[in-house]
Amino acid sequence: MLDALRRLRSRVRSERLHAGVAWQGEDDPAGKSAQVFVTRHGTIWAPEDAHKSFKRACKRAGLASDTSFHGLRHDFASLLADLGCRCAWRWTCWGHSHELMTIYYQHASDSDRREAADKVGAWLRDTVGGAR
Repeated sequence: MLDALRRLRSRVRSERLHAGVAWQGEDDPAGKSAQVFVTRHGTIWAPEDAHKSFKRACKRAGLASDTSFHGLRHDFASLLADLGCRCAWRWTCWGHSHELMTIYYQHASDSDRREAADKVGAWLRDTVGGAR
């Protein structure tokens, strides 16, 4: 990740030089008020800019067209839960004020669904099947 951010900073520096007087952002991409993701003129990305860029990246990667940028938060929350990361770490990572908000972002994995179905199946066999 650090290498990717360094490459991005280098690209922003190059864009700053190319834009000349049209540049509207921080003069130094590593300055205190510099933003990480900016347009080619140094302004902060608008939400629609991020969405368009994400859709182009999805298309290049061959991902489903209904993949949403915001859905990445849900996917990442679910992945961290699947990997066993503590909830306290996850909710502070997202900047949530309470862990319940983070739990909202998590979705059950296929293995969680299978495990739940197996447990219900075992319960049905033991309870309903044994009552015959």
